[in-house]
Amino acid sequence: MLRKQRSNNTLTVAFGNMQSYEKIILDSHKLIKYVSDYLQFIGFELIHRSHCSGTYHLTGFCTYNRKRNNNILIWRIQCSCCKKTWSVLPEFVLRYTGLQPAKARSCLYNSFYGASLEVNSALFKVSAMQQYNYCCAIGRNNLVKMLTNCALKLPNYLIFDEKHSKCQSEKSYLPTITAGRVLWHLGYVDTLLETELTANYGMFKENAQAELPDYSPAGVLTDGFTSTQNSVRNNFIQTVIGICLFHASLLISRSLKK
Repeated sequence: MLRKQRSNNTLTVAFGNMQSYEKIILDSHKLIKYVSDYLQFIGFELIHRSHCSGTYHLTGFCTYNRKRNNNILIWRIQCSCCKKTWSVLPEFVLRYTGLQPAKARSCLYNSFYGASLEVNSALFKVSAMQQYNYCCAIGRNNLVKMLTNCALKLPNYLIFDEKHSKCQSEKSYLPTITAGRVLWHLGYVDTLLETELTANYGMFKENAQAELPDYSPAGVLTDGFTSTQNSVRNNFIQTVIGICLFHASLLISRSLKK
């Protein structure tokens, strides 16, 4: 059964600064008027439930303290007709992260021009995991184009592997291509079938050959998974495919036990 995609129920509203925000949130009626005026001014239409007229008949619903951002008070507002609720975030609070916008902007700017998570962590005192989660929250990027813009050459030797994870209690897989300490491709597939992996890794091939038309890596390391190896062959016919030393040693030990 297909899961219904969850809608975004967060409203980011410009309050100017922390002092103005703290004054406005003391009065729910004042907050509702400010949010309604702001949304109408920028031309943003709230998505109500199907049976609702979709007007700005809003009321205060509840409040909670956001631990990631120094326990700042956040309001949830509700439509008085269809009872749908939205969280009101000030512009200096980012979703799913405790990063401040200025630090997040600096980290993304540096990452775009080739700085590693380690360098950003030292410069801005932001953990690498926070940066990684924020980059994932923003969305997918054309990593090949971004890295070549940073004057990094397309690598001759790559590592292909799939990261096994869970998303909303279901299995998910992230086909990944790395070279050294640089991530060149991060994909999303539902299964590890050869056809899906071939198409996903093919996105890296298309982006790489858009930068260098005759690009083909000299060698690729995998963990020995058949679908991964076949997907590499389907995309890069002349590339030499090998098994990494760790997984090769596991295969040898298993064969010796047998």
